[in-house]
Amino acid sequence: MLQTFADQAAIAIANARLYDQVKASGERLRALSRRLMEVREAEQRGLARELHDELGQSLSALRITLETAQGAPGGGAASTALAEAIRLADEVLGQVRDLSLHLRPSVLDDLGLVPALRWYLQRQRQRTGLDLCLEADLGEIRLPPGVETACFRVVQEALTNAARHSGASRVEVLVALRDGEVLLVVRDDGRGFDVDAARARARHGESLGLLGMEERVVLLGGRIDIVSAAGRGTEISVRLPLAGEPDILAREGMEER
Repeated sequence: MLQTFADQAAIAIANARLYDQVKASGERLRALSRRLMEVREAEQRGLARELHDELGQSLSALRITLETAQGAPGGGAASTALAEAIRLADEVLGQVRDLSLHLRPSVLDDLGLVPALRWYLQRQRQRTGLDLCLEADLGEIRLPPGVETACFRVVQEALTNAARHSGASRVEVLVALRDGEVLLVVRDDGRGFDVDAARARARHGESLGLLGMEERVVLLGGRIDIVSAAGRGTEISVRLPLAGEPDILAREGMEER
């Protein structure tokens, strides 16, 4: 009996150690995933700044040069060609600015989540014709950068899906503080979709937008619920802790030192 008990105790201890190792590995993986996402956002921020500041200024200078040449004596075919060149320069400049803002809007870093959402909804309203409504109740506080980024990206993906796939005419966005958490709700009146089927497609490399939303929220220790049904629209509800998850890698480095 003692031998049996000792064997069972040894198995239990081994299982406990294995569980701790798996848990620690999972925490390290989540920390690495969060770091990878932070690096990606930082790279997009830098690329957006370069597009806006460097390439945007060069295109603006090119446009001014073309306008100057157009006003020179001569006219005729050359003037027509210059007018077309100016039109193309304006078109490329607009594309560069749109790409820069899509990568990382500077208003998100400079002013925070609510001004960034107001700006983004206004742009989408002009581009898509959707009836977009924002209700914000965050007071005067600035949220942690990771939380602001996650909320903005969720809204960005939700509005993109609503405009492209859902056939919605109205989208409501709510962001507020509730019980020490950030509550984000995006609700549309579109045709809806099969959430389970979309998740299944995501596991096979499709519906990456849905997967990206869920990954961002989970890595910050939050929860995301997506409710949708045919003809009843879609509601995405996100709750994020203000502090987010601790940095596992930094903590382990401190313990080693």
